[in-house]
Amino acid sequence: MHRKKDRYWRTQATHDRFHAYIDGGHLDNGCALCSLKTIKEFTYWRVVENTYPYDAVTSVHNMLLPVRHTDGDDLSFEETEELRALKKSILNDDYNFVLECLPKAKSIPEHFHLHLLVPKAI
Repeated sequence: MHRKKDRYWRTQATHDRFHAYIDGGHLDNGCALCSLKTIKEFTYWRVVENTYPYDAVTSVHNMLLPVRHTDGDDLSFEETEELRALKKSILNDDYNFVLECLPKAKSIPEHFHLHLLVPKAI
């Protein structure tokens, strides 16, 4: 895990809570993303609030994940097309950035997710 690198994204308090959660073995108790409350649901995707946001640099940090549990390697044509449409509509209206972490930076690689971000005003 890249503890030093993720500290720059999160405030110290959120960084500490996040690593206490991981160190406590909570990622071993099933998918941490599947149980999150849905803010908005579409046919194949849903928006959830990030429990451990990048609050040092963002004012809003939600996540977009497939409704079904998948690592993203097998997204269907329909899932991919809905994602493309969402990026052009609702996501574009509500967020400034859609961030996908590369494999080495994923803290939860078992469930594909994208980070939906609004940066803090500078």
